[in-house]
Amino acid sequence: MRVQLISAFAGAREKAEREGQPVLAAVSVEVEPQTPIAMISALPGYDAQRFFWQCQTDVMVGFGATQTLTAESGQARERFFWCEQQWQALRARLWVEGPCLPRWCGGFAFDPEATTSELWRHFPAASLTLPRLMYLSQHGQAYLMVTHWVAADTRSDALACQLLNEWSQLLEKAEVISSAVEASTDYALQDCLDASLWKDQVADTIKAIQQGTMHKAVLARTVVMTLPHSVLVAEVLQQLSEHYPEAYLFAFERDGHCFLGASPERLVRLQQGQLETMALAGTMARGKTPSEDAGLSDQLMNSRKDRYEHQLVVNSLREALSPLCRSLTIPETPCVYRLAQVQHLLTPITGELSSEVGALSLVSVLHPTPAVGGLPRDIALRHIRAHEQMDRGWYAGPVGWLDSDGNAEFAVALRSGLLRDDKAYLFAGCGIVADSQPDAEYQETCLKLKTMVAALSA
Repeated sequence: MRVQLISAFAGAREKAEREGQPVLAAVSVEVEPQTPIAMISALPGYDAQRFFWQCQTDVMVGFGATQTLTAESGQARERFFWCEQQWQALRARLWVEGPCLPRWCGGFAFDPEATTSELWRHFPAASLTLPRLMYLSQHGQAYLMVTHWVAADTRSDALACQLLNEWSQLLEKAEVISSAVEASTDYALQDCLDASLWKDQVADTIKAIQQGTMHKAVLARTVVMTLPHSVLVAEVLQQLSEHYPEAYLFAFERDGHCFLGASPERLVRLQQGQLETMALAGTMARGKTPSEDAGLSDQLMNSRKDRYEHQLVVNSLREALSPLCRSLTIPETPCVYRLAQVQHLLTPITGELSSEVGALSLVSVLHPTPAVGGLPRDIALRHIRAHEQMDRGWYAGPVGWLDSDGNAEFAVALRSGLLRDDKAYLFAGCGIVADSQPDAEYQETCLKLKTMVAALSA
């Protein structure tokens, strides 16, 4: 590994000499497979940033920040454009060696025009980071990727030794997290907005929809969970990984504040021009027995309200993607997607992009989908800003990664919470349409909150 890194950094140094400016070196080497969640327990607060991502066989654990794509407050409305511009500029200065492409990892706020609060001060409107050290596991192969700015006077051997020493320290301090724990009831839950007031908001939203102001709006709520001890990120990830193996598992830690979750919803996956997304809307509880579960699934499939809500999302995605794609495949009928606590209506959507559409441009077209915002989009967003009385921050926003070739995968940050010391701020929302009932919508949010409550209380 040392020889490979020295050789790669020497090549980067030569490029820096030729071009008269530092280059951004990204070098990957094969390593022994590790336990990813154990790694996240090592060296808390490493460079004030840690990152975790797991989607089936694709796992990443990142430490530190070599470079960040971001948008300042005055650029918030055009944040995807500004990040795309920075990414394109950095591509010309990249020096890549090894089997893996460098990945920028991070997320975006749900609504950059919403009123912001101190709660989300470490999570700006846009932030995609190139980790200093990153462990990647793909299809059974494990890699270490290191990134660093290399100048004409950089000592390749010293830099290689420094980064390998950091990697060794991570491995030494990684702790395997036990899953053999019992659930605890020693915690307190408190609504940030009284339940009756939240239901009043839902009733007002239903009235606005029935009057023709809009077709759908998604309202969310925040619950504060107070525990008798500081929350350990690795332990929460362990619980989520065991109970939601099919979900997008993510964690972004900044200066001791960690936003994490287990989202069931893909926003977009882009691989060499082939895109995959989904419509996910319509929710029902899981049954306690197989027969009860099947009955609830049938009830969900036959629910006029849920099928209508789901079809709004399908239609919106078709309208947004059709101009961008040579082909688009959308099944006529949704399927039932079962999770541990709830089940949803899901329609998978695939397509082939017709032109050079950048990954972040595609994200900007899709976000927010009607599943987390509403229809029409702009009217629903204005309604949410005026009535929701919370700062969503990165909740329900796009989180994921983008590589140097424009391949990307972003999930919608649902079933999530923001951890600070002994408190967890948990978020859940539901789609409001003309047939919605305030009590039922409140209970739906309670079902969705169980994902994080169960993981935190284990």
